[in-house]
Amino acid sequence: MRARTITEQAAAADRATGRRAGQLDAEIGARIRAARLSAGLSLEGLSSRVDLSIQQLHKYEMGTNRIAVARLLDLCDALDVDLGTILQSVKAPDNEGLRAQELVTLVTRFSALREQASRKKVLDLVNFLAGFDGEAP
Repeated sequence: MRARTITEQAAAADRATGRRAGQLDAEIGARIRAARLSAGLSLEGLSSRVDLSIQQLHKYEMGTNRIAVARLLDLCDALDVDLGTILQSVKAPDNEGLRAQELVTLVTRFSALREQASRKKVLDLVNFLAGFDGEAP
């Protein structure tokens, strides 16, 4: 049996807890759409850059579907925008404030790592720690 990826683990956790896209996802999607339009790209143009269907990209922009962090980084790279630009001033629901801020800090710092070896070490550490943390990733 193959090991599940972090994205697969997160998707399973979302299904188990019933988490669905919400206001935070809509705000991030709106910022992605604004960045796409500012770059003069159509849905088709951006979707081909990140190997996504037009329909999926539209769902991200409308806040219908949640965006995995790895996919968000891909979109930022394709749009040539800093992750901080997409996440700035995004306010998490009150019950997720600290966790959301920690996530923003982690993703911003991770995206600043330019060497693949450094990124791999961080991912290895996170995977190791998550294996001993009783919570779902």
